[in-house]
Amino acid sequence: VFREPQFGPGPASIVAEATHVPIGVLDALGGQDPVDTYEKLIRFDVDALEAVMKAPARAPAPSPALDGEGGL
Repeated sequence: VFREPQFGPGPASIVAEATHVPIGVLDALGGQDPVDTYEKLIRFDVDALEAVMKAPARAPAPSPALDGEGGL
């Protein structure tokens, strides 16, 4: 799951938690440090893609509804 830095992490966090995958940040606009040139922007995004693709999946949190204590 990727998000853009100009938007809050809320929606991406919800999707990442539900799917047990890491979150990355891709900057589509640039223009500010550390992506103040086109080359830096492309390198930033490629590094972010590589980091997330290599990251292990997160383990799912236990579900309270399936805990054997009167749950489903």
